[in-house]
Amino acid sequence: MNVPTPIRNAVLALEEGLKDLYGERFRGLLLYGSYARGDQREGSDVNLLLLLEGPVDPCREIVFTSDLVGRLSLDSDSLLSVIPAGVEDFRQGKSFFLRLARREAIPAAEWASYNGNAMSVLPPRIRDVVRQLEAGLKELYGARYRGLLLYGPYTRGTAWEGSVVNLLLLLDGSVDPVKEILASEPVTWPLSLNSGLALSIMPASFDAFQRGDDIFLDAVRQEAIPVAA
Repeated sequence: MNVPTPIRNAVLALEEGLKDLYGERFRGLLLYGSYARGDQREGSDVNLLLLLEGPVDPCREIVFTSDLVGRLSLDSDSLLSVIPAGVEDFRQGKSFFLRLARREAIPAAEWASYNGNAMSVLPPRIRDVVRQLEAGLKELYGARYRGLLLYGPYTRGTAWEGSVVNLLLLLDGSVDPVKEILASEPVTWPLSLNSGLALSIMPASFDAFQRGDDIFLDAVRQEAIPVAA
């Protein structure tokens, strides 16, 4: 189902508003639930997880953000449901809810910036391979897996037959790219060989991606499309 533009605009405005409200305490805004899975219906809540540095009192933060959230909900004719959580609690999956949210949460701004999803810009043959790749990486990394993003020529509309399929693998915790590339080869190489596709997987820390820690990650953030959106 296509997501109405007012909802996408509301999510983008919400992230900017929360950054203004919290400053350095703001650590990210994640989408989870039906919109993240792509099985939302008309009237579905837009479920969002607000990650903050330091101790978090959910009731206090909900009241603190209520004016911003309420205004954007009215403007977009939707129900933006924002749940605050400590970033460390989220990383560690300290509650059943946070463990569930971790399984499907994707960066909200990246999702909202693209009117569609990664699968809609890929040819069917490549789409099937990327789905298999995502399933394999989820199984390989378990709770560390935080998402797979498409970037490069396929997102820019400049791909041609034989173009590399560029994918950013987001993982929890510190990431050694060389180590993770080697660790993921049992998943990526069979798919590349069997399909004849050049799958380029670049592992990165989820937190580093959220912050745009280097020129590469900052550039990827401008065009990345969540595979599972």
